[in-house]
Amino acid sequence: MSAVGMPANLKLVFEHLDAVRELDRYLNRTGSDKDLERYVKEVFRPDLQEHVPTLKTWHCDLDESGAKWYPDSWKLKGDLYLSLYVLLPGPLDPDDDKPSVNIYVPTDWRGHKVFSDRSTSCVRTLLEAGFELAADQGWNEEYPVGKYVPWLEPDGSFDESRLVERIRLEVEEVVALETQIADTIRETLAQTAQTRPSRNSRTAKPHRKK
Repeated sequence: MSAVGMPANLKLVFEHLDAVRELDRYLNRTGSDKDLERYVKEVFRPDLQEHVPTLKTWHCDLDESGAKWYPDSWKLKGDLYLSLYVLLPGPLDPDDDKPSVNIYVPTDWRGHKVFSDRSTSCVRTLLEAGFELAADQGWNEEYPVGKYVPWLEPDGSFDESRLVERIRLEVEEVVALETQIADTIRETLAQTAQTRPSRNSRTAKPHRKK
């Protein structure tokens, strides 16, 4: 009877047992999520803003998923804004395992679907640059246009500076459309205002929000 031997992956665990145990403790205590949030706040955001200076003049909101940037001209209504949203999920997130650069549009804004339309000029420009539509990929509708950016190099290695550079390239594609996006928002706001039922009209049907 021939001995098959220990499975390769299990053998790898034993060969690096101390490191594997430490990594297991780190991951099970959600250390990686906390470190990623701190990294986005203290390192990634200022670094990206140095590489894309326009972002320094925009508002920036941070959350557990990444960072949003938006200029005043991207206001939709009240305190709602369309924004450039860089998502940085945890590296072991089972649902979303790559960073992405997105246009974020709140779904409760009436003009939301304009940014899911291939015929919209700024959307068409992003699609030509390799971005994709959420409708085609089954993504969350709040991110109607986006593009994944790999964590790793083609050879499987990790290089932080090259990761930031990959993200920068895609961010600049969106930033370059600042005026075009603002024009689209303004035109859409004007159109929705014209189609809103009059309160004084007895025959007008009320708008039913989803």
